[in-house]
Amino acid sequence: MNDVDKRKLIESMIAEVHLHPKETWEAGKNPIKEIKYAFPVSKEVMDALRENVASVETVCLLSKKAQ
Repeated sequence: MNDVDKRKLIESMIAEVHLHPKETWEAGKNPIKEIKYAFPVSKEVMDALRENVASVETVCLLSKKAQ
């Protein structure tokens, strides 16, 4: 997917974006106050998106040896 297609996809998923007042913006901080999506999003998903912590994922391949 090229950059233009990615942008179109993201734009189609977002209905509205609300920003904090420009006078309150701080360097290194996110100026976005609220994003309203064009589809329903559960509270659990929204809470996970708001977390500002690093996460670690582990992928493990399990196989059974033939005997």
